[in-house]
Parts: sequence; structure tokens; C-alpha cells
Amino acid sequence: MIKLENISKTYKSKNSIDTNALKDINISFDNKGLVFIVGKSGSGKSTLLNLIGSLDTPDKGSIYIEDEDLCKLSVKQLESYRNTYVGFVFQEFNLLEEFNVYENINLSLKLNKQDNKDLILKTLESVDLKGLENRNINELSGGQKQRVSLARAIIKNPKLILADEPTGNLDKKSSNQVMNILKNISKDCLVIVVSHDIESAQKYADRIIRIEDGEVVSDNKKHIKNISNKIDFKTSNLPFNYIFKMAYSYIMSKPIRLVLTILLTMISLSFMCFSINTYLFKDNSLLINTMKDNNEYNLKIEHIDVEIKDEVRNEKRLDFDINDINNVENVVLSTSNPVYLLYENGDRLRFTFGSLSEELLDNDAYNVIPSNFKFVILNDKRIVSNIIGEFPSNNNEVLIHKYLADTIINAGIYDENNSLFKPSSYDEIIKSKRIIKLGNTNVIISGIVDDDTSLYQRAFKYGTFWNDNLKRYYIENYLSYSSYIYVTKDFIDNIKLSNNYNLSKMMLSYNNNNINDNIKIIDNNIKYIDFNGNEKITSSLNDNEIIISLETFKNIVNNYQISLDDYIKSHSDMVYNDIVKHHLKQFLKNTNINNNISFINTSNESEEKVELKIIGINTNSSYISEDIIGKNNSKKIIDSLIIYQDDKDVLQDVFTNFDVLYTYNYFGVGEKYRVSYDNSSNVSSVIYVYSRIKKFLLVTSLIFVLFSLLLIYNFISNSIDSYRKQIGILRSIGTRNIDIIKIFIIESLLIGGISWLFGTVIWLIECYVMNNSIFGSFYFKLNGIVINPISSIIVLIFDILLSILLTISVINKINKIKPIDVILNKY
Repeated sequence: MIKLENISKTYKSKNSIDTNALKDINISFDNKGLVFIVGKSGSGKSTLLNLIGSLDTPDKGSIYIEDEDLCKLSVKQLESYRNTYVGFVFQEFNLLEEFNVYENINLSLKLNKQDNKDLILKTLESVDLKGLENRNINELSGGQKQRVSLARAIIKNPKLILADEPTGNLDKKSSNQVMNILKNISKDCLVIVVSHDIESAQKYADRIIRIEDGEVVSDNKKHIKNISNKIDFKTSNLPFNYIFKMAYSYIMSKPIRLVLTILLTMISLSFMCFSINTYLFKDNSLLINTMKDNNEYNLKIEHIDVEIKDEVRNEKRLDFDINDINNVENVVLSTSNPVYLLYENGDRLRFTFGSLSEELLDNDAYNVIPSNFKFVILNDKRIVSNIIGEFPSNNNEVLIHKYLADTIINAGIYDENNSLFKPSSYDEIIKSKRIIKLGNTNVIISGIVDDDTSLYQRAFKYGTFWNDNLKRYYIENYLSYSSYIYVTKDFIDNIKLSNNYNLSKMMLSYNNNNINDNIKIIDNNIKYIDFNGNEKITSSLNDNEIIISLETFKNIVNNYQISLDDYIKSHSDMVYNDIVKHHLKQFLKNTNINNNISFINTSNESEEKVELKIIGINTNSSYISEDIIGKNNSKKIIDSLIIYQDDKDVLQDVFTNFDVLYTYNYFGVGEKYRVSYDNSSNVSSVIYVYSRIKKFLLVTSLIFVLFSLLLIYNFISNSIDSYRKQIGILRSIGTRNIDIIKIFIIESLLIGGISWLFGTVIWLIECYVMNNSIFGSFYFKLNGIVINPISSIIVLIFDILLSILLTISVINKINKIKPIDVILNKY
């Protein structure tokens, strides 16, 4: 039984004028029968129907359905009530045009988790629609649409049918058909019809209720049996195929807007991928990937000390000792190949070559004579690839690179007999076993590293490189290796290096100002004038003493030359040398001078500074003790280590623990080990650029996030706004709010998913194009854009969450509105 107690409903218009639709209505309905509610338009009859169907809510009073007060039920219970208890037949039919006749009717069953084709066909036959189950809704007449609406209402066997002007848009024949059906249905359930058709009411109604101005003015009710049954609330469940079909239909309804939204969104998401990928960039990944791409696994380890003084970064190379080697090998987990600098007479140990022809001096590929040799103990033969000949096995054998071999062929090299050896080929260099002069040591070239010269054939042939990048690559990765000579440990241990003086490598420094001077070793009686103006003679000096030349004295005493010039003018009758000597004696007696000076030995490519005391001045040269120099003119210095390592995990540790050029740890100060490899300077430059643009790209990414958010929000909002009536219809037949949300979530996910898929493809294309255009000019493989799949996954997750959250936020606004207001667009 249905009972309304003190029901009132007032509507407020936009101009704040109140309309009293219902005023304290008290009325009851039996469980069966055909009841007509009649009255003029605006009398409140449709409002009453909507309140009973829970499409609207009263301002006051209670509506009891089988002793359940609708006004106290939750949203979910009201959904179940509309799904289980009541069926609606609207004047405007309110069918879903996305589905055919069969699907519209089947929707009522599906919401109740049923599927009965025979029942659907039987119901269609009962409403005179047999054979029309596959018709699209837009192919039906008004009467047929109304009967489909009626079939949808009765198929779920409701306790209550609510029909709002069911014949209002029909011709007389169709109206009679509908009314006959309703009359027949009313034998088993309650049918309430709202109509202004008094003739039909008098013809078909079991009961007629007349309403005027929101009040019941007449009611020819018969005795009402007060029978109450418990309502069996059944939660509806909209099947996924219905959800997906509706979502797909909504998307495809506006193809131009869809294409523009997907196009702009996928571009935005592609840039998001790029920005996030850049932000996730790891220095080590690019370093390791580049080694792998180029099959180059030689690491060069240097020992350096970095300090920052006056905002200037100063870097000093340190020698390796056994502890350093152990420290490095413990991290690199591979055998090291020490790189020695060998000094003889204060200079690098080197070969003696002949001369290049004028033609070769003008040839960009051959015009450099190798020097500054580095001797590598070949402990791990993996550090060199293919070789011509053999690896060195004796302490007098060496392995050289091709460019050095080319120099021997083009310029010639002197052998042990000081004869110029000028072979014609690599084979002749090796097979001749010619003993070559290396400083004061003799060696045999046992093999030549078979370097890849394919890139340089044009330069070899024509003498010039076709672009500067190739020339730079040639110098850094081919020519530079000409200085590397591979030897055995016995070679280093047994080589004898002569230790003669090299005075040309020495200079003086006074108050941090360097002075080039003619410095000699004192070896006989030398005359000098001391600071008391006394003339003395000595044949030896202590190792902390120096006699400086008059020229050096002039450089360190600012006013001496002026004083000397004045003295010369006043003693023009004297011999010049006597004038100088007499003036110097007098000047030293009368002047206090700082007699400390630094002696700098630049042999062995380093500056060794010794503080000396000036004991006097010689008019010609500077003299020092033999004990000051000569001690370190013969040196074996471990300059660096070359280590082969191809294990990715180990390389991660290496690049994490050691300093890498231009990366985050490069700018630190202190003593450290620095690691590099061929082309790592270019790679590190890319890494440096990444470090500078990361923050910028993060901001850019956020901008694209907002842009994508606006695009998806705009599309979903427009879609929901366009299909608000369908939302109201679904809610009126008992569809859960969550299922309606799912429709638009699927819609937004389809848009987002397609945009993400194509956006990812665009991003990958961007990466490919950039790797080939920006980094393709290098002559080694450098994929500077390291593709991190996590970037696309992050964008996908963002896309999914964004789609869901935006959809929920928009659809919830409509789901909070009363179903009838949504259908009638009254919000």
C-alpha cells in the first residue's frame, strides 16, 4: 500500500517567486487498480507522481511505500526502490537511443541481474511490438516508442507503474492501445496515470483523483485494503557491455570535438613524457648505455686533487701508489693496466723520427708527429681489440697504435744504429724485427693495434676532413692514441733512464713573478758581489744558495735601473763594466733587499719549487748548486689506470663512487679519483645540460599537466552536459549513481587511453628524431635521450587518475540533482 501524509512541495523560480505545487496532500493507494490523477497543467499532478516515484523529494510530509518512508531512505535505497518496485512511463518516452528496442527493454532485466530473451519477446508481443526487437529507436513511431517505454517498465514485474501523460503525444488509436495495456496490467499491480484526458479517465480508471492548485478536490476512491508487504530492495547492476556501449556512443557523437581533444591531449601527454623522462634521467644510465652502444668498455682512472681558490677551480694531477691502485681495483673489480710516464733527462721518453714531407705537413690526417708517450702495462689484453702481429712478451717489445705506425712509414724512425728506418707497410714494421731507438733504450715493435680507420679514408686520400666534427673526433679518438705504447711489466721494471741535466727547464720566481734566466751549475771559481758590496770568489754553493745574474737583479729591484742610469751619466769618463761594478757595490751597501728567491724546476712536466737564499750577484749568469737539481730527472710515474669492465652493475658503482666530468660530483673539491672513457667528454656535456634544464622541464611538465587537465575536463563536462537527460532516465529506472559514473569514466579513459597511446608513440618518435638529429652528428653512437619506460607509465597513471577524478567531480554534481530535474533540465 502507498500512503502520503501531509505532503507539500514548493518550487522557487529564478526570480525568487514561490510556487506551491502541493499543499498538505493526504492520500492512499491500493496495491492494484488503475488510478487516474487529473487536473489542469500546473495543478501539481506530475509533481505528485514524481514524489511517489522518488524522482523528487517533498519539502514536508512522508511517503510510505509498504510502511517504508521514502523520505528517510538513503540514495542507494532509493536507487533500489526505483529499480525493484516502480516502473516509469513518460510522456516523452525517455528511451535510450544508443540501444535498439530489445536492448532498451533488456536494460530493466539487466539492472535486476536477469537475462530472459523469451520474456522480452513475450512482453513485446503483449504490447503489440512483435518482430520489432531489432529496430533502432529513431525508426519507431510515437505510439511504438511509448509501448517500448511501457514494455521496459513492466518487464521487471514492478509493484507500481507510474505513467505521466502516457498518451499526450499519441494519436487516438495509439492512445487506446496504451490505455488498454495499462488497464490489463492494473489487474496485478497498481498503475497511477497522470493525465488531463478526462475522457480516457472515465473510460479506463478504477479511481479518479482530481487536483487543483496543489490540492485534492475530488476522489472517487473505493474501499482500500490496508495490506502491506515488505519491500525487497534489490541493488541494480548495469552490465559492462551497456556501460561501454553508452560510453562509446557518447564519444563518437561529436567526432570533431573528439579528434581535437585527442590530438591536443596526446601532444600534451607526449611532452609530459619527454619532461618526466628528462627529470628521471640518471647520469649513470647515459654513461653506461653509451659504452654498451659503442662496445667500448675501457675506463680511464685518474687521481686528482681539486681546490677552489678565488672562485677559480684548480685541478692538480696526483700520482698513483699501490694503495691507490688497490682502492680503484676494489671498486672496479677488474685488473688495472697502469699508465706510466717515463722521464729521461727531465723530458718524456720518446722515439726519434725523421721529417715529414711538405705534402704531409699540409695533410690534416698526417701532419702531427706523436710525442708525450704513455707506457701501458698490458695486464689485461681486453683493453686493446684486434691487433696486427703479436702482443709484447719480452721486456724489449712494444705494441703501438696505427697512427704511430703511419708516422714511422711516412717520416721514418731511427734505429739503434742511428739509421733512418722507413718501412713501407705495417707488415714490414713487424716482420723486420728492427731494433728501434727509444731514448737511450732499444725496443722491437711486436704488434700494431688494428684501429678502425673506416671514417677517415677520405681524409687519408685527399688530406682534409669534410667537417670539423669529424676532424675533432679523429684527433680525440685516433690521433690521441698514437701516444699509447703497450708493454710488459718487465719493460717498466728493467728500463734504465739516464739522468742528465736540462737547465732549459728551470726558472726563478721572485714575489710570485717568474723570471727566465741563464742558469748554470757552479763548477769553478765564480766572482760575485755580496750584499755588503764586497767582491768575492767561490767554486761551490750550498743546496739552498744561489748567485743571481745582474739581469735578474734588475728584474727584482724596481729602482735599480734608474739608479744605474744616473750613475752612468755622472761617471761618463769610466769604462762601462767598471761603472756597473762600482755602482752595484755602492747600491748593495746602501739598500736593504729581500734576498729570498724561488727556484723552479719544470722538468717532468711539473713545477718543483725550492726556496733559495741569494748570496750575491754575478754580472753575467745565475749559479746554483748541483745538489738542487738532477735528483728527479729520471722518473717513472703512474699517471693513470686503464681498466676493462663491461658489467653494468659494477659500472653503476664505478660512476657512483668516482668523479665523472661535468656530472654532479665533478664540482666537488678535495682528493678524488676521476673516471672517463672515449667520448665521455661529449657524454658528460649532455649530462651537464640535463642538470641545467631539469627544473625548467619540471615546470614545463606541470604546465602540460594543467593543459591536459583542462582538455579532459572540458570534454567530459560537455559530454555529461549533452547527455544529462540520459543520466536522468537511467537514474529514473533505478541505475546506481556509481554505474552512471562508470559510463563517463570509461568515456574519459577511452579518450585518455587513446591520447596516451598516441602520445607515447609521438614521444618515442621525438626521442628517435632528437637522438638522430641532435646527437647524430657525433661519430659514435650517442642516444642522448635515454628512454625510461617509467616515464610513460607515470603519464598513464596520471592519465587514469586524472580521468577518474575529473569524471567523478563533474558527474557528482549532476547525481546530486533530483532525477526529474535532470530529465527536465531544471538546474
